[in-house]
Amino acid sequence: MIYDNGLVGDDNFSRMLNAVFLNLPAAEAVRRRMTTMRREMNALAPGSRVLNLACGSARELAGVDNAITVDLADHDTHALAHAARHRNGVAADLLQLNAFEYIKGRRRFDTIDGGTIDLADRRYDLVYSSGLFDYVPVFADNPGRGAPALVAGLFDLLKPGGRLVVGNFAAASDNNPHLPSHRLMMELYAEWFLIYRNRAEMIDLARNLSPQAMSMRILNERFAEPDIEPTTIWFLEITRNA
Repeated sequence: MIYDNGLVGDDNFSRMLNAVFLNLPAAEAVRRRMTTMRREMNALAPGSRVLNLACGSARELAGVDNAITVDLADHDTHALAHAARHRNGVAADLLQLNAFEYIKGRRRFDTIDGGTIDLADRRYDLVYSSGLFDYVPVFADNPGRGAPALVAGLFDLLKPGGRLVVGNFAAASDNNPHLPSHRLMMELYAEWFLIYRNRAEMIDLARNLSPQAMSMRILNERFAEPDIEPTTIWFLEITRNA
């Protein structure tokens, strides 16, 4: 519904209530996040390989017309089946992957067509996860768990020069139009609870990586500089040094 952004509901009140949610800055940021990743994939060199972790419906593929392969990974087989039907002809393997099992070291995962893929044998030009990290905590006393461990594990899948792109909703700030009142609406009315992070916390997700092995930058949902434009969703972009 967020992507379609249409009037949905059984009566006028329901449609009005839904329209309020669909026009919140958070919903607009999700739509911008989708178009940003579509643009990034279309800008890749033909023949590039991409991994989308926690792909959901993978709606960004609808506008990808580049000759790339996009492996889609999600724990939900219904999401994978939906993505398979709407991937616009983009070549892809569809993996049933639980991110918490990946953190624990598992690399072999089943595909929805009955096959098995070992991610240890694959390397990617781009690995991205737009909405998963909003739900993955950090354990300060154990860097082998949680979001930093997942970042490190995904970084290992990159080719030299490849990029890891991690999205996360931004904590409240003067530059964030997603207000505390909007967050309260999401939590009280929709039971939609996210982990919000500030800039320092985003940078800290790379704590397990060697500074000599990578470079990184923080961007917003448009891939613009967050100090200049409003930022509702952070993107942490990590590039593996050649």
